[in-house]
Amino acid sequence: MIRISSTILESYRRLIETEWGDEQELIAQVMGEPFTPSWQMQAGTAWHSVVAGPWCGEAKWVVLDGRKAEIWQSGNYWFAQQDVAAANKLIGPGLWEIKAVKVLDCFGCPVQIVAKADHVRGLVIQDNKTRWGKPDDARDREASLQWRLYLLAHEAAVFQYNVFCFKEPDGGGYCELRDALSYRFWPYAHLELDCKRWVASFLDWAHLHRLTEYLDRPDSNLEIA
Repeated sequence: MIRISSTILESYRRLIETEWGDEQELIAQVMGEPFTPSWQMQAGTAWHSVVAGPWCGEAKWVVLDGRKAEIWQSGNYWFAQQDVAAANKLIGPGLWEIKAVKVLDCFGCPVQIVAKADHVRGLVIQDNKTRWGKPDDARDREASLQWRLYLLAHEAAVFQYNVFCFKEPDGGGYCELRDALSYRFWPYAHLELDCKRWVASFLDWAHLHRLTEYLDRPDSNLEIA
């Protein structure tokens, strides 16, 4: 059975609907080719580690703005404890890294959609994003296919983006939190049909580029949303 991650499908939507998509990068992603993450991706992963579980990082005391402060470090990036605490308060209690698989009948072709949520609290699923330097744009979140696929796969009542906006890190790797924003989205009448249409369009694109074989490979990284 064909198996596609929500991440791949959102990358495809961005290719089709925005000027930010890169077809060669998407092809490499589908084929599972290795890539070098940007510093933004590395810093975002570090933030996720210390927010999801501080034990994934290393606690230290440093002097910030002339005052002694506790920080959490993961990899080459570190964050003030007060920022981590604020994020935990916004996200709330629940379970981290929960994967759901939904089988869709896409006009006669069964397809498994994989959606791995950052956080689940009851019927609320959350995805945490990081933003560096530039302000966030709610229109980008609204247009995303990700929240639609997550709501469908997890059969959730609410999807919430938590966007943590940072100043770009200084030379020492310190990332200062400037703001935290939340956007909520809900299921709607034609949600499943919209998702099926995007999946069918992606399958046509994958067939055109002779990539279908990579979508049902047992060891494919597409199992990870």
